[in-house]
Amino acid sequence: MEPTTSNKMRGLPWAVASDTLSGVYAALVMGSVLVLYLDELGLGKAQIGLLQSIIHLVGPFGLLLAGFASRFGFKRTFIVFYGSRKIVVVALVIAPWSLEVYGVDGVFVLVLTIMAVYSVCRVMGEVAVYPWRHEYVPDAVRGRLEATISVFNTLVGLAAVAAASHIIGSGASFGRFQVLILVGAAFGMASVLSKIPVPGGAPSPESTNLLPDRGRIAAVLSDRNFRRYM
Repeated sequence: MEPTTSNKMRGLPWAVASDTLSGVYAALVMGSVLVLYLDELGLGKAQIGLLQSIIHLVGPFGLLLAGFASRFGFKRTFIVFYGSRKIVVVALVIAPWSLEVYGVDGVFVLVLTIMAVYSVCRVMGEVAVYPWRHEYVPDAVRGRLEATISVFNTLVGLAAVAAASHIIGSGASFGRFQVLILVGAAFGMASVLSKIPVPGGAPSPESTNLLPDRGRIAAVLSDRNFRRYM
């Protein structure tokens, strides 16, 4: 049963809070902070590039996972897998130990494994969050909501990057990166939990086809406005 407009509106502040907290997580854990951490661990540019690209290489598998997400429930899928990736990313804090015991090659294998599992959790969560978002955001406020989230994300992102820069520049040990990862993961988990009060995303038992509907995909690709947008 689709939530009422009133229920949707009550859930929007939680959605904004969730996306804002997620912006802090992204600034403290992913992006430049992760690159600097991997560089300090002694990984080469090619290795860092490969580790950064895994997230995007796994993306196309989302086409095969949409049916499962619909049957399991978009909301439940998002919370389980986005929550799981926040737990998985915490394992990055043991990389210095791996460096000491197994050397740079051991660090690379460890981070490669972490990023592979993280990427699968991420694509599962993203497969679920977009259709769920389309359901819980009323069309009348969709543009305003996206603009609000964009503003908040920009502001908290700038603040988080400034804080991360100060922490990284204030020392020389791996501990400063480990602190950022742990704090960022806490913000990320808070982001996931903030989505719980948001309505919608119920399971759809009638979605039995786990493979993508090629006819519907072709219909989307035949839309001139969509191709122009892409």
